Amino acid sequence: MVNLVKDCPEPDIETVPQFMPLALPRIMAFRKKELVDDRVIFLLSEFAGEFPEDGFNFGKFKDKREIVFDARISKLNGISLDQKYLFSVIDTFIKTLSNDVPFLIYIEGHEKLTHLTMGDKDVWITGETNDLDVINNCIVASIINRLDEKLLDDDSRDWLRHADRLKGRLRARGENDT
Repeated sequence: MVNLVKDCPEPDIETVPQFMPLALPRIMAFRKKELVDDRVIFLLSEFAGEFPEDGFNFGKFKDKREIVFDARISKLNGISLDQKYLFSVIDTFIKTLSNDVPFLIYIEGHEKLTHLTMGDKDVWITGETNDLDVINNCIVASIINRLDEKLLDDDSRDWLRHADRLKGRLRARGENDT
């Protein structure tokens, strides 16, 4: 669009290209955490509600929306946590969710933007971080602490210190309060 406007000597409403607004995707973040006792935590989170229009402040968004998450704990039993397996876990998480718009899901370490169809869902997987990634670290640390605080590693202990800031904003999907 910028190039077309540059090429137009005197742009006006008829000559400037117009684009239909695109629906924003459901932005989510996926986290897996392998524990030393042969278990793994899978977590998928997203912000609930409309993006706050007044959330922009000093060059950074201050998003105070509620965070909805799904968490599952599984025994590894020799299972390889390869990309195909992780995608199947994500598929089980989103299977029952509304698919009015595409899903954009962050997975740590994913190298390139990937488009998938999961059932009737239009899903984009990315390695680009978002605010939910930091929040997921706090949620996972809280889950580990509830399971057995002896399973906390140094990294999880650091995230657990920040988890208190999220109280009142977290809700497991399908529950009223967490």
